[in-house]
This record gives sequence, structure tokens and C-alpha cells, in this order.
Amino acid sequence: MQIIIDTNAVVYAAKNKLDLVQTLKERFGLLAIYIPNLVIEELKILANSADKASDREAASLGLKIIKHKNLIALDLSGETDQAIANYAIKHKAGVLTNDLKLKYLLRSGHVKVYIMRQGNHIEEWN
Repeated sequence: MQIIIDTNAVVYAAKNKLDLVQTLKERFGLLAIYIPNLVIEELKILANSADKASDREAASLGLKIIKHKNLIALDLSGETDQAIANYAIKHKAGVLTNDLKLKYLLRSGHVKVYIMRQGNHIEEWN
């Protein structure tokens, strides 16, 4: 199983002190966890210029976690949400996100969407 992690999933996990990789592996077993280059770029921008200090800190922590966990880099181009959706549809990958716009875009492409709730719970979005 492949799962792509969206920007807000990384920020949410960092804010809630959730070990995203471990939680995904426990929940779904052995799987490939992808982090798009576009997500990394968005995190860099957030780390430097987000309005809220908590968002800057979470984005910065998220970047450190990504580097430490050696997630599989995914080289995409274009607008982030559309690029993630296109890849997920083509490769039948799931996506972890709480981004409402992206969730509906993915649903229209029949992609499995996973969300985080209550700080540390991951479930399929229906």
C-alpha cells in the first residue's frame, strides 16, 4: 500500500506530537510512505513565513521529521493538490490529509482518503 502525505497532515502531526510514520505503520502494516517535493516546498515556506508562530514551528519540526524518517521522495510538478490527486489516481495510492478541498478532489477520483482526528487517530474518510 502507498500513502502520500499532504502538507497539512505533516503540520497537524507535528502540532499534536504524533509520530506519523509509526502510526501509519501500526494502522496499515508495511507500506510505502511518500512525501512530495511540493509538500516539502510548502513546509519550507510555512516554516519561514506562516502568520502563526505555532504553524512556523510545526512546519519546521515537520521538515526535520521528514529528513530523519527518510520518507520516499515523490517528484511532482504543478499545483500541489492537483499533482497529488493525479499521482494518487494513476498509482492507486491513498492520501493522508485533512484539507477539505483536497479530500473532495480525491473523492471525485475514487482515491482512498485518510484523515487524522483527536490528535492521534487516523481513519479512512467516508
